[in-house]
Amino acid sequence: MSGIAALIYKDRQKKVTDRDLIGLIDPIRYPDKGDVKHIAKDHVGMVVYDQFSDSADHFIYENDQILVVCDTEIYNYRELFPDIKGIEFSEAEIIARLYSKHGQDWWKNVNGPFGVFIWDKTKQEGFAYTDRIGIRPLVYFQNAEKVIVASRIRSISSLPGFNKELEKQAIFSYILMEMIPTPYTIFRDIRKLESGHFLYIQNGSLEPRMYWSMQYPVEKITGQQEIEEKVYDLTKSAVERMVNYKSSVKEVGAFLSGGTDSSTIAGLINELYPGEARTFSIGFDEPGYDEMHYARIAAREFQTQHTEYYITPDDILNSLPEIVAAYDEPFANSSVIPAYFCAKLAKEKGLRVMLGGDGGDEIFGGNARYHQHFADFQRYPKWLMNSLWPFLKKLPEWSRFSLLDKAYRHIRRARAPLHQRIHAYNLLHYLKMEDIFHPDFLADGPFELPEDISGKYIVQSGTADILDQYLYNDLKLTLMDNDLRKVNRMTELAHMQVRYPFLDISLLELTGTIPADLKVRDGQLRYIFKESFKSLLPAEIIAKTKHGFGLPVVPWMMRWEKLNNYIRRIIFDNKNFHQHIFNTNFINNLYTFSQKDTTKFYGSFLYYCLFLKLWLQENFEKSYKIH
Repeated sequence: MSGIAALIYKDRQKKVTDRDLIGLIDPIRYPDKGDVKHIAKDHVGMVVYDQFSDSADHFIYENDQILVVCDTEIYNYRELFPDIKGIEFSEAEIIARLYSKHGQDWWKNVNGPFGVFIWDKTKQEGFAYTDRIGIRPLVYFQNAEKVIVASRIRSISSLPGFNKELEKQAIFSYILMEMIPTPYTIFRDIRKLESGHFLYIQNGSLEPRMYWSMQYPVEKITGQQEIEEKVYDLTKSAVERMVNYKSSVKEVGAFLSGGTDSSTIAGLINELYPGEARTFSIGFDEPGYDEMHYARIAAREFQTQHTEYYITPDDILNSLPEIVAAYDEPFANSSVIPAYFCAKLAKEKGLRVMLGGDGGDEIFGGNARYHQHFADFQRYPKWLMNSLWPFLKKLPEWSRFSLLDKAYRHIRRARAPLHQRIHAYNLLHYLKMEDIFHPDFLADGPFELPEDISGKYIVQSGTADILDQYLYNDLKLTLMDNDLRKVNRMTELAHMQVRYPFLDISLLELTGTIPADLKVRDGQLRYIFKESFKSLLPAEIIAKTKHGFGLPVVPWMMRWEKLNNYIRRIIFDNKNFHQHIFNTNFINNLYTFSQKDTTKFYGSFLYYCLFLKLWLQENFEKSYKIH
């Protein structure tokens, strides 16, 4: 990671000092790792920390016109500037050259992730960009004195005198969604910059502006064979670019879950560099969770140098404090643990870059709900659902785990409009708001609901096709705010870099032009993707259902006494850390429900509360304030 920060004093007579800038970067530095460079020019300053080298000079630049600091990988730098030789070049200087030529549109031909801050000395205005998908995130803050832009929340929240009031909307969303969606952060005064946006800064004012959005044109490309060839070739080119970007194949490994995405990446590495693919898999000794069988099939097929590890309940207990401390705000995706252990395996083998399969589902239609919400909910006649609904919606609480309750939930989801159906498994569909949150917490409502957030993205998608509306929503919520946050932070914690071939801009924009019925066809998810790679992938992997790196924390919690006791101790001890957030009985009820429920539904929300409690204890010694 190359973490960046920029400071602009609103009073142009006030000078940015070296101490100001080091104070922004120190909270994210690892001891004895990486390098720091900074530039302070009058009321503007910027700083960069490069964790992975001894020189951060490539990520900061100044000329007579502009200042640039960046956290960037420009995979197509040779196409942009053929005069660049070798791999030792300055990303910041490339951006300065592009800005000088194209102004605010400097990004248009850049292929790769970027978090960039540009200060135009001539115009006295600044621009902070996060990339199209949000791989390199940025957050921002302002008060009467200054504006700060940074890669990490911690760079701002660790400043002396920072008001650490918690944002109620962030906590509300977190409990319902396992993460805090953009633009909110856990802190009232810090905001995230949405993917495909830049922050315009002039005269002390801030304005987020969209510069790019995924397009789903009405006129789609036709010719299935041509599409299959393009998908194959563009994916292979993306893998090749990301293997070779300031690295060699001997330094690069790949996550291998045994699914189509990770197996495709492993297969393409082997096709490009026979015998050189290095893959890493995580398993669980738990029925219904372990996919090591499929990972081994892929490893054998592609003759990879394969390493695997089985996570135990003890691993959860031993790693959770370190993982909680690595996050700048609560984040309850339990897959962080296997992602971390997988990246650690690669680090122990001497590698420094991992290729991740994230994004494939959100561009090709691979999530199970894409089929479920189109087909499964339409299996029953509308007249039957309408007849049963008045009776089912009056079910008493004692029927919570009954067959009738399952019918109630299914029909409720089938009847809901799209933006509500996306969040059909939300806790608010099972418990009342006042059953979850403390009255003092709710007093400042109403809050933005998960379906409100998805409704905004569905409108923003600009497409009438329901599947593409889903995909756009998932690019923003599932990918930007969840999966990328998971993998980015855990690879960084393991001192590894990560790259995402399926988020290559050429491939990404191609998928928007593919007809929806080629993405999900007759109940088959990822149809065109599987057709594109059927000559590469083993038949067992093409046919398998989606799984992923899901951690069996709920069944282990219910069955393994040591883990259960740990969760009980954290959740129920020192209840002051839940003060004014939850209803008095909520945690007790959630724990009780999780012990009765045969699914992982209530146990998952109990895990969210566990992570929140641990995070609050890590970041606040005694108490905290909530806005």
